[in-house]
Amino acid sequence: EESNERREENNFDDWLSYLKEKDYRSLPNRPITEKENRYENFIYYRESLQDYLLVQLGTAISSDIDYKIGEYLIGNIDDNGYLAIGLDDISLDLNIKRGKIEKILSL
Repeated sequence: EESNERREENNFDDWLSYLKEKDYRSLPNRPITEKENRYENFIYYRESLQDYLLVQLGTAISSDIDYKIGEYLIGNIDDNGYLAIGLDDISLDLNIKRGKIEKILSL
């Protein structure tokens, strides 16, 4: 967890440095046309449950094996948010003890 915090701080520091170096005064000022300002020009993206959970998984787990298990679990979540496969089946598919799967599932 501590290394994640350090990584986030470094990432934040990198962004601050980048923004300070950028000279926005050199960008041309021009009026926005009506066509450019239409709502149809904005891209709408709705993050799926799986996308959200994969991001959370990446921040909660540092082991590659644990991440792969979590990724497999998330990939087997149905549209209603339920795990669509039994833990025994997952254990057989991944050749991993059920206890390890339960540990990842509890995160």
